[in-house]
Amino acid sequence: MRRIGLLLVLVCGLFPSLGEARDGSEKLRAALDHLVAVDSQSWMFNRYDVGSMTNVAVQQRSRDGGTATLYGEYTYNGGAPGWVRVRLEGGELKCMEFWDFSGICRPIGASPSHRIFSTVVTGVLAGAMSGGGGSDDRPAPGQGYCPSGDPDHPFYPC
Repeated sequence: MRRIGLLLVLVCGLFPSLGEARDGSEKLRAALDHLVAVDSQSWMFNRYDVGSMTNVAVQQRSRDGGTATLYGEYTYNGGAPGWVRVRLEGGELKCMEFWDFSGICRPIGASPSHRIFSTVVTGVLAGAMSGGGGSDDRPAPGQGYCPSGDPDHPFYPC
């Protein structure tokens, strides 16, 4: 989170009113590239190609310069195309929207892929444990996974 704060200071320092931001600016491209690089650390399935940000533009800007939507195109996983929109309000990063979750503007570092994966795993484990055996609702041996109590390895085959 410290790096994100420093980046926001950088973006806001470069463009105090956001009215100064210009499409295609190298400073704007570098700032957007860095924001996506930081956010990509939360991605579960894709890997951002650092330095690939192109076609950076200010899509929307309020008259007073306090709110803006930045847009950029990038590559991930060695050349696959993607895009990002970043919304800034009052000098703060409000949210980020990515091509693969279009319409969802989320906080930086809050990739939905982790929630989706967690939901699937929880459902699979709940299903494996529900067909079980005895009075304590544990699966019969060889029929699923049992809680281990170990946070590093929460389940074991039983």
